[in-house]
Amino acid sequence: MRSVQLMDDPADEETLQEFDWLVLRALLEDLRRPAIGRILPGRRRRTCRPVLFVKIPPEGEPGARAAERFLRSVYRVQGAAEPPGPLVIAVGVPSATLLAELGNPSESTFPDASVRLADNASAGEPPVLVTISEGALAAGGVPVPHVTTRTFRFSRYVPSSIVSGVTALALLAVALLVPRLFPAPRDCLGGIGSVAESAPAEPIGVDTAGWYKAAVKTIEEQNKRAARYAAQGRTVRTVVAFVSDPPETDDDTRFDGTIPELRGIAMWQEKLNKEAAADDSLIPLHVDVRQAGVAFRDAESEAKKLVAEMADEERVPARERVVGVLGFAQSRNETRAALRVLGEAGIPTIGTTATADEMLSGPATRTYWPSTPFNSREARIEADFAYSENILAEPGAEDVCTPARHAIVIESSVDLYSHSLAGQFISAFKGTHEVFDFNQDGDFGPAPLSGAVSQPTAGLLARALCDAVDDKPDSVVYWSARAKDFTALINSMNTAGTCTGRDLTVLGGNELTNVAQTGAFANKDWLRLYYSAHRLPADAPGASDRTRQFVAAYDAYVKATTRGTDPWRQDGHSAVSYDAFHVLSEAVREAGVHDPDIDRKSVLLVLGSGIAFDGATGYVSYDGANAPPHDKTLVLLRQSGNLPEAVLTCGAYRQGESSEVQGPPCAG
Repeated sequence: MRSVQLMDDPADEETLQEFDWLVLRALLEDLRRPAIGRILPGRRRRTCRPVLFVKIPPEGEPGARAAERFLRSVYRVQGAAEPPGPLVIAVGVPSATLLAELGNPSESTFPDASVRLADNASAGEPPVLVTISEGALAAGGVPVPHVTTRTFRFSRYVPSSIVSGVTALALLAVALLVPRLFPAPRDCLGGIGSVAESAPAEPIGVDTAGWYKAAVKTIEEQNKRAARYAAQGRTVRTVVAFVSDPPETDDDTRFDGTIPELRGIAMWQEKLNKEAAADDSLIPLHVDVRQAGVAFRDAESEAKKLVAEMADEERVPARERVVGVLGFAQSRNETRAALRVLGEAGIPTIGTTATADEMLSGPATRTYWPSTPFNSREARIEADFAYSENILAEPGAEDVCTPARHAIVIESSVDLYSHSLAGQFISAFKGTHEVFDFNQDGDFGPAPLSGAVSQPTAGLLARALCDAVDDKPDSVVYWSARAKDFTALINSMNTAGTCTGRDLTVLGGNELTNVAQTGAFANKDWLRLYYSAHRLPADAPGASDRTRQFVAAYDAYVKATTRGTDPWRQDGHSAVSYDAFHVLSEAVREAGVHDPDIDRKSVLLVLGSGIAFDGATGYVSYDGANAPPHDKTLVLLRQSGNLPEAVLTCGAYRQGESSEVQGPPCAG
């Protein structure tokens, strides 16, 4: 009957598959291990486990269907065949359908395959899968001379062991030769699109005053709710949130993270105070928003002002007693000084998006808990990422990429965040580097990085940067300065057009999220941009339910309180402040269990004992030390228009995950 089917249709897949299986089943019967004895044919038959290499061409190529039929037959027949059975090593590009039919076997290497020689084939065991790119399959191989079969005059286990060992060594040798024979994949990580892909023709419009007032209005409404709780006899306390002065222009709004941060604070306060109506264990909180000047220039004086006010707090209503502080969003000398003031006064402080290691110094080491990974960790991950991943487009071939071997580092030596991040990156980067110290105000720090060349204007920096890239095409631009300065440079390069004939790759810190997602680079089709963030995009394949829930709540909040297109839907500032407020409110709640007065010392004790929960930014777990949450998630995004794509996620995004088992560049 099967023969008739083939006569009607020589390509009938079902019939060909059945014949493949029958022939293979018969062959395996001949390869079964015979009993050992002088009068039995054990010494005259094959006595070691055979190895079969099966080349899998890409789907649709000649031979692909036949190879996949054979592998299906192998998988099916091994359930009934007796040991040892052949070791089948599939090399190439299997289709998704085949992988599913084989039980989705994990990828292996030739050295790993050699270890399997000593195993007997088990029922249902899939072939060993060694994937190789399509380009590698097209390359030439190494001629293998014919070897005459040899018989052995001693126990069959001796030659079996010898041949297995030799085969293992051969596989190891192949593993060493494969990188030369089959070059590593050179696909561009995250695709070949620029920041202009799918971007709007103009930057997303913003409502500077309206959006800021909307967030503050929500907080004011929740403060009234907290006051009503207090009037009913509930315990209510106050949290101070230090923010920078509200931006005054549309451009300043795009460069500044104040509005999304305030939204996160408002959203958590609203959630907490609403749920407190049914949950008596929750402590409703009043939020006192205090502006600390443009770019936090008044942070230290505002901190001193708060400390002075708290000296007379016995005279104020209990609901106005401050139990903690939220801040600061930027790592600056002024905010570091403010944290020291708060530390000397023993005021619990939960950081938001300030990331410099130097923020946790002096008295702040007793009262300050950052929410985001330190610059030292971020810079190490980014340095390994730049050196190991295909992020640089080769000249004349935009779809072929290589890792960076040279870094052009842009710092602002007077800026604590920038100087810290740039220095940490240079220490961790394995390639060569050069440094430019950029400040449009001509304000340069007393100790710029070694060899740094000062650049006071965007035009001068653009020229110097173009010359550096022409000299070393294998360069990544590492940006540690502020978003406003970055925009000035990119606009200057685009205007001059002297080195925009080929793609430029920039890798930057979280500061760039303030502007990258607003569509400010809509027409810069020569710019490829990677930067760090503190939560996964909602549509990322690995995003958790909690992250998606937060984004849904954020979307609903923005729609209900503002008009226009929101440029920060995928920005991490709102999620970080949301989780930071969650940490502080949880510490206040637990402190109230044993201390009805909720003294600040009690809050510090709770923070010191550790707090953990699944948050909008991933798993948040403080182990008691004044440091960022243990193994806190860090995400690297690739910006394509206004659609960021996660290309790397490091850390404990979910409970039980660890960067130590994620491999480089996460581990290390």
